[in-house]
Amino acid sequence: MNKRYLIINGDDFGMCHGANEAIMNMYHDKVISSASVMVVCPWFEEAAAFLREHPECDIGLHLTFTSEWKKYKWGPISQRDTSSLMDKAGYFYTDCMAFETNSNQEHVMHEMEAQIHKATQAGITLNNIDNHMGSLYGLMTGKSYLPHVFSKCGDLQLGFRFPKHLPDTRQNNTSPTMVQNMERLCALAQHKGVPLIDHLVEYPFHMQEHETYASLKEMVIDKIRHLKPGISELYIHPSIPCNEIKHINPSWEKRVMEYRLFYEEALWNTIDREGIEVIGWGDLNTII
Repeated sequence: MNKRYLIINGDDFGMCHGANEAIMNMYHDKVISSASVMVVCPWFEEAAAFLREHPECDIGLHLTFTSEWKKYKWGPISQRDTSSLMDKAGYFYTDCMAFETNSNQEHVMHEMEAQIHKATQAGITLNNIDNHMGSLYGLMTGKSYLPHVFSKCGDLQLGFRFPKHLPDTRQNNTSPTMVQNMERLCALAQHKGVPLIDHLVEYPFHMQEHETYASLKEMVIDKIRHLKPGISELYIHPSIPCNEIKHINPSWEKRVMEYRLFYEEALWNTIDREGIEVIGWGDLNTII
C-alpha cells in the first residue's frame, strides 16, 4: 500500500464538558475524522445524545480502566464483581502499573462487557475499540489483556487501535521480547479478523519544558508530512478553554492548543499538498 491514509481521532469524548464541546465542534467542522467515547465518565450522556443526533459520526469505544486525575474520578460500571479494578475509594487506579499489578482477567472481562453494553444501549454504533492510557497493553509488567480484547473485537467485527509497526517514539527503547509480542498480537488480530492500523502517531500529552503553540504546530505538521505509506492514526485530546478543564488537568493548555491546532490552515494545506487522505475507522474495511 503506497497511498497514505490518516485517521484524526479525538480521544476522551465524554470525559468532561470542555472535551465534549471541542469534539462536537470539530466533528461539525470536519477537522477530526473519528472520536473515542468514555462511557464511565460523568459527561458521557452529553456525548451520547450528540452521537444519537449525528449517527454519521465515526465513533469508537475508549475502554477505560484507569482514572488519572486527582480531583476528578470515575470507576467501574459493571454490576458484576470488579473489585480487583478499584482502589480503596471505589475508583479505578490512577495509573497502569497499579491496574496491571492488581487486576484479574475475570473482572476485566466483566467491565469490558459492561462498557460495550452501555455504549450500544445508548444508541451508539461503534466502528472500533481503543484503550484509555494503554492500560490493557501490558506495557508496565507484560500483563496484556489484548488477546481477550481482540477476541471480542473479532466477535463484534470492530477494529482496534494497535499499530502493525512500532511508533518512531518507541523504536529505541523496545526490547526484542516486546517486538515479538507485538508480532504475535498482530498475527492474532489477523486471525480474528480485527482491522488494525499500520502506524500510530504519538507525541507527549502533557506540556513539555519550553513548549509553545508554535513548537507544537511545527512538530505535528512535521509528523504529518513524514507519514509512512498505509493507514496512520493521530490521536489528540482537545478541549475548549474553560475553568472546568483548568481544574481537572494540570496540562490543560496542551488540550486547548490541540483544539486550536486542527483548525490551522497550514496543517490542512500540508495534508492536501502531501496527497494524504483523511479517513475514519468505518472506512478501513474498504481500504484493507
